[in-house]
Amino acid sequence: MNISIGIALGSFIITTLAMLIKLGVTVGKLMQRLDENETRDKEEREKAAKKFDELYSDRNKHAQVLVRLDATMSNIDAKLEKMDGKLDRLMGGGDGTH
Repeated sequence: MNISIGIALGSFIITTLAMLIKLGVTVGKLMQRLDENETRDKEEREKAAKKFDELYSDRNKHAQVLVRLDATMSNIDAKLEKMDGKLDRLMGGGDGTH
């Protein structure tokens, strides 16, 4: 009877150790996968931040170009107004009337 109890106890201990080893391997794989996912997420966040910075920078460049274009258009408009006044005077005989 002592032998069968010893065999049963040994079998239980071996089974328990095997399950602990299997559990340890599973936890190790999960931790490795978690680390890989965190690394990948960090890289994706860095890429997204860089892309956002590029897009924001491009937007600012476009805004600056639009400001310059607006100033140029205003300048052209002022020159056309002056030319229009001069043409009106020339067509009116120089007295300012048509």
